[in-house]
Amino acid sequence: MTIVNLLGKSKILYQIIKYFDLFDFPVKYDELVQLLNMKPTVIYSELKFLISKKLISKLKEYYFIPEKDWTILKRVKAENNFQISYIKIFRAGWILSHFPFVRAIFLTGSISKNVLEEYDDYDFLIITEPNHIWICKSIIDAFKRLISLNLRYSIYRFFDCNYFISKDNLTILDQNEFTALEIYFCKSIYNYPLYQEFLKENEWIKQKFKLPDNKEKILAIKRRLQFIQSFLEYLIKIFLKIFYRKNIIEKLIYALYYNISIKNQLVGNYEEFKSKGNFSQIKFFGNTQGFMVENFLNTNNNQFRNKVSTKVLRSHLFQTNENKTQGLDIVLTHAYYLSKTKKDKKVKKPYVPLGPLYIASYLKAHGFKVAFYDTTFKKGPSYFSKDIIIKFKNASFGIIGIYVTEMTRKNALKMIKACRRKSLVVIVGGPDPSNVPELYVENGANIVVIGEGEQTMLEILQEINNPTKSFTDIEGIYSEQGFSDPRTQLKKLDDLPFPAYELLDLKPYFRMWKKFRGHTEMSIITSRGCPYDCSWCSKPVFGNNLRLRSPKNVVNELVYLKNKFNPEFIHINDDIFGINEKWLKKFHFEILNNNHKMNYECLLRIDIVKPKILQLLKESGCNCIWFGIESGSQKILNRMSKHINITQLEPKMEMIRKANLKVGFFIMLGYPGENSADINLTRKLLKLTKPNFLGISMAYPITGTKFYKEITPFLKKSRFKLRLENSSRITFKTKYPPIYYGIVKRLLETEKKIYNKVGVVLVNRIIAKIYSFIYRIFALCLN
Repeated sequence: MTIVNLLGKSKILYQIIKYFDLFDFPVKYDELVQLLNMKPTVIYSELKFLISKKLISKLKEYYFIPEKDWTILKRVKAENNFQISYIKIFRAGWILSHFPFVRAIFLTGSISKNVLEEYDDYDFLIITEPNHIWICKSIIDAFKRLISLNLRYSIYRFFDCNYFISKDNLTILDQNEFTALEIYFCKSIYNYPLYQEFLKENEWIKQKFKLPDNKEKILAIKRRLQFIQSFLEYLIKIFLKIFYRKNIIEKLIYALYYNISIKNQLVGNYEEFKSKGNFSQIKFFGNTQGFMVENFLNTNNNQFRNKVSTKVLRSHLFQTNENKTQGLDIVLTHAYYLSKTKKDKKVKKPYVPLGPLYIASYLKAHGFKVAFYDTTFKKGPSYFSKDIIIKFKNASFGIIGIYVTEMTRKNALKMIKACRRKSLVVIVGGPDPSNVPELYVENGANIVVIGEGEQTMLEILQEINNPTKSFTDIEGIYSEQGFSDPRTQLKKLDDLPFPAYELLDLKPYFRMWKKFRGHTEMSIITSRGCPYDCSWCSKPVFGNNLRLRSPKNVVNELVYLKNKFNPEFIHINDDIFGINEKWLKKFHFEILNNNHKMNYECLLRIDIVKPKILQLLKESGCNCIWFGIESGSQKILNRMSKHINITQLEPKMEMIRKANLKVGFFIMLGYPGENSADINLTRKLLKLTKPNFLGISMAYPITGTKFYKEITPFLKKSRFKLRLENSSRITFKTKYPPIYYGIVKRLLETEKKIYNKVGVVLVNRIIAKIYSFIYRIFALCLN
């Protein structure tokens, strides 16, 4: 049965429930009795009839659209948030009441129902002085923009005046059922007599529904600064008189009249700015919110909303504007800002974000319009809204996907909030969301993609615009309703297209590489997963199952990069490379047989090193190998579950030197159980093996790892806030204070310069002596 088949009281009752459903607001029986001019027994029998026809459902005291029981908890949260935000809403209304030419203010939208989600705007309806509606709106918009740019955390940047009406023309022109209920439920907070006059001018709503008079209003605003408003109006009117004489204002009005696509929010809100008559109404609900009316009058899309809100996931999606040059299905981005990562800013080795670029190419291959917004060289997440507006000013889109690692979490949470304020659907994925999906949903993300994202993102986009399907069957996601089934991993990596490098501007990457490293560099991956189980390592995306691309497929990508971008060096970004000697032989053959040799570096395990593998690597173009040595203490390696013997290192290093390959070591400081004796063993190992490069980091517990479980009792309370960037901060209680590890790090780096004869050896020796002295003093005092 559809709404068309309903008659009389059944239809009115269903429309009321359907209207509230647009705000994810299940209705109580007592509320319906109070609202409708019907006998309670009649309402009860009509509700039973609608339930029998499966048009509505009931749980406890709530009535709602089928499969929307999750809205009950959402309503409770939104009601609590409204109570918390009540004073803020009132303050915003008080500010607005003093703006020039504002004559009345009503609450509309969700706040008129006493509910407010964390990222919702405060919706107001404004009645203005006759013939000044356009200047009133311009002043309010300018104020909001000024607040947004300069006071990013001010409450006043969240108000949204979505309807402007002139006092001399109070009749609403969009006369439909949805608008009727919006008018009926709006609440006056300033100038209640004008509110009553407004209702009288819109008697047509009684033709839509037989509703009792709505006299509900919240505490009226007491205006104590009227003289400021009067003074500003006096100045503006003088200004307007001067310019009217020169016909400037008439030209401006004429331009406004024919510009029917002035945007209210710039991003994520494509409801058009329209004016009727003599600019007596500027509105954003009613026909301008066609998606609301469509959903209100249609019962066939209820299943679509059983997991994620239609108001968010359908109303703003795939809508194009007639003045837009193109419509995008999704914009992908990541949360990495070079300027916000102290270590990387110093190292100057930026790599392209392969994860979201793989997803972009996969979606493009399946017919979706995808854009990519690269944050790497942007100022920071505080500028995200402004930057993305400029980037996609001519393209409409409603969904944004954000790739997040643990070190970029802080940036991502800011970006999510910015997106929600623009009414964008936010989908997050990557290592950190896969580990702690609850954190991201609590902070505003609509969907978290867990594990590999290509197939999951494809299915989300395919089903988002299909009202007959739900999200319950999509594997590998988390939302407010919990987890779906785990995503099955891709078996054939060759089926994936190459990352969508064409969506990225590589010039700033190459400039930085060339300036600070002397060459240009790009990265690729040849496999996914790692079969080893180091206790501190997290593999939430690719897992422990090692899957390899074919050697030919990898070489084809190298050829593509060489022909298209011509990088001088390649970084193979695998968790582990060269573990399969048979694969490495084929890779060696493809490289040499087709004359596609390129310089590259990779990460290996020291225990798999042997002359044959080193020969294959060297002849195929490898000139540097990195090893995760982590420590010179066998005790610490055992605690890490590294499964390597420290005695292997010296003979293995001899093989590598003979093969004429450079070596880099990753060292980890501060692992539980490490003391000064263990650190001395690390110093001794580095002096003996003399690696060309060092990457030193502090032990950091990642959620879900054995290491994390081991030190959970010792985690600092501020763990989630402390390590939110690529720094060396410690997030758990260690044997020694952080300053101690800082000295050890500088000592190891200085000693590396000495044995590699980098810089002025004498100066480095003096610096090393100073650090060594301070280190010994600390060791003596703290042991």
